[in-house]
Amino acid sequence: VNLYQWGDDVPAVRVEGSGSRVALEAGSIYSGGSSAPGISVGTGGYARLSGVHLETRYSGAVAVAVDGEGSRVVIEGGSIQTNGRRAHGISVGAGAVLQASGTRITVSGESSSGVLVEGGDVALEDLHIQGSDKWPTGPAVDVSGGLLRMRGGTILAGGGHALNASGGTSTLDGVLVELPVGPGEGIMVAGTAHVMLRDVRIVEQPMAPSDTDAIRVQENAKVTLDRVAIDLGEENRGFTAKGLSLEAGATATVNDSRIDAGAGAAIESYNGTLVVADSELSGAVALVLGSSAVAVSGSRLRSNGPLHRAIDMRSDGSRLSLHDSSVYAIGNALAMTGADNHVDVVGSRLEASEGEDRYFRAGLRLSGERSTAHVDASVVVGGTGVSQSGNTSLDVRHSELQST
Repeated sequence: VNLYQWGDDVPAVRVEGSGSRVALEAGSIYSGGSSAPGISVGTGGYARLSGVHLETRYSGAVAVAVDGEGSRVVIEGGSIQTNGRRAHGISVGAGAVLQASGTRITVSGESSSGVLVEGGDVALEDLHIQGSDKWPTGPAVDVSGGLLRMRGGTILAGGGHALNASGGTSTLDGVLVELPVGPGEGIMVAGTAHVMLRDVRIVEQPMAPSDTDAIRVQENAKVTLDRVAIDLGEENRGFTAKGLSLEAGATATVNDSRIDAGAGAAIESYNGTLVVADSELSGAVALVLGSSAVAVSGSRLRSNGPLHRAIDMRSDGSRLSLHDSSVYAIGNALAMTGADNHVDVVGSRLEASEGEDRYFRAGLRLSGERSTAHVDASVVVGGTGVSQSGNTSLDVRHSELQST
């Protein structure tokens, strides 16, 4: 079936009302008008598309729009392409259900998203979603409410975020995410959103900006990483790039994951809450903290760059619990230069074993005003082992301190 529609504000296919059903196999749907969807399903309607190509040309022309309680769309295979401004590939509203598998979605207009979820229940499997690179860019996937579950497939950011979540719950499982070539972040999480990533891989595209964060979490939002690999590489990476960035009350849990930030910071947390377990963090700095509560266990942290610290507590007011972990740096393994910081190191190894100047390679450097460190059953190795100065407090028990 091949359907063509040329007028404005009129969908090529409309399915409205409970009991209304449409099934299309193969062929194509083309809409050539402004604000004219390829297919619109609402108020309890049902549509099934198998192997269909949908294309819209002008602004506001969403390829697949489904909204309203009881409305449902099932897409199998096929492809979706939109070309206009604010012309989303798929748009899902409150109360609606959408399932899609094996579909390729490409958007090329300004402020357009491959998938827009404002409510409802969305399940995607093995989709390839290509975001737009035209300014102002929209996120490849945009979730402000409802439930999104994506299993397998690829999200290729254009100039905006790969995933922008400001509300609802989003789960990515086994998805490849490629960072944007524009000013967006890989995954942006804010507001009331909760994002869960499982077996996800996040990589940079060639010529990606040096300040692109893989994941940024803000405004009390939550993110969970389980078996996630983030690789920012060595090329085109600036000191401002982060694998994971927390701010403004954000919360993150990182489990059995690997973050390589290249010349940037693996994790940076300002006014955040962070739990890291059984993971590997590496970058010019592995962990940067300010006014945060952080617990790290069973993990390996490594500085591989010229900033000379693996854990950097240069800002004030953080609490760090480091258990059964190893920290390695070219310079200071753990540097506490900010005020009012507190660290508990238990059953861990802090090692600063390279560098010509002994002063710049302390296993533990404690110098921030009113900061305290407790070291128990641990090994601390460096040019000066432990370096303490200023109005600070250090408690070492059952530990081995080595100066090399």
